[in-house]
Amino acid sequence: VLREIALTEGMEAIMAHNQFRRLLPPVLLEGPTAEEYRANFAKNTPQGYAATADALLHMEDLTERLGAISVPTWVCYGEHETEPIKYGDIYMARIPNCTRVILPDSGHFPIWDCTEPFLEAVHEFMEKAPVT
Repeated sequence: VLREIALTEGMEAIMAHNQFRRLLPPVLLEGPTAEEYRANFAKNTPQGYAATADALLHMEDLTERLGAISVPTWVCYGEHETEPIKYGDIYMARIPNCTRVILPDSGHFPIWDCTEPFLEAVHEFMEKAPVT
């Protein structure tokens, strides 16, 4: 739905659409941060947005290759995430040395929904798996 809206009505129509807005935390809906987010989002082209949607919807299933990931991997979700969270069990089962964090009271944008717990989890992971 959002892909078609982008192509027929433009990026502002995406930002106004309820299906998109329901994913956004309050800080990205009103106030100065929301204005900055809206301005940056509007820089996307409808064609680029549609191409991203196409890539996500028609992506080759690469789950069999997850075991080839050889670096410590951090996966983070908000507990109220609608779609990607279902992949967490697959990542945990197939990626060696995978750490998963599910942040309570968060949705699609955990860095905005609960910034401090998100950053604490990132720092904890980085301490255990420093980049060398």
